[in-house]
Amino acid sequence: MGDARRLGLDDESKGELLALLEGLDVATLNHDASGALMEAVDELLIANGDDQFLSQVLAAEYDRDRIDANTPVATWSKVWNDRIDPSPPWDGGTRERARSQLLALYRTRAMSYGLERTRSMARARPLLFLAPVLLVLVVALIPTIDAVVAHVSWRGGALAALAGAVGATLSGAFKLRDQAPRVSDMRVFWCAFAVQPFVGAVAGLFLLLVLLSGIFKFADTGNEWATRAAVAFAAGFSEPFLLKTVGRLAGGE
Repeated sequence: MGDARRLGLDDESKGELLALLEGLDVATLNHDASGALMEAVDELLIANGDDQFLSQVLAAEYDRDRIDANTPVATWSKVWNDRIDPSPPWDGGTRERARSQLLALYRTRAMSYGLERTRSMARARPLLFLAPVLLVLVVALIPTIDAVVAHVSWRGGALAALAGAVGATLSGAFKLRDQAPRVSDMRVFWCAFAVQPFVGAVAGLFLLLVLLSGIFKFADTGNEWATRAAVAFAAGFSEPFLLKTVGRLAGGE
């Protein structure tokens, strides 16, 4: 319990912290349970920490004002109109004020996260239901193209669907790498990522139909099906490319 001593916890507070963590198997905790545990630990530390610890938390919260100024995260300035000098020693009134305002901030943030988690799941669930629908459409569309369009086998449709799915998956991987969603957004991101290959497959098949229709022509200096697969990949990878194509079709350009 060296860390607890460094945080300025007395023996009673150390016992509370031990009781909270005793017998806890971290491997069994899901995201929500882990978040609830961390919220409880944070409140316990703030309620019992010494001046040095409270000062460090205040300094961290003031810095967070700058980092999360344009995000939905509840920060000190969004909850309180004033600041406490983070440099102890403090008198008893200042200490209790810092403690009570930090506790109120953390509880406000926890409630905000809880509401955001609920809204995230409300957005994520419909995305998961969309996946089997798109799968059925892809499976139905490939043999339909084979049956209706002359000189096009199911292999060509499967190639376009696969190329679109690969493009969409790669696009999702780039977004995860470059945009680094906040933890609270990960639920929606992973649900969208799970559906993205199916969306890409549908986009690839749509672009295949556009090419087969002859409405648009793409430069083709090599293998015809390689060109179609490349266009299908681009449709899955780039939403603006797909929407621009749809817009040109709708506008009759």
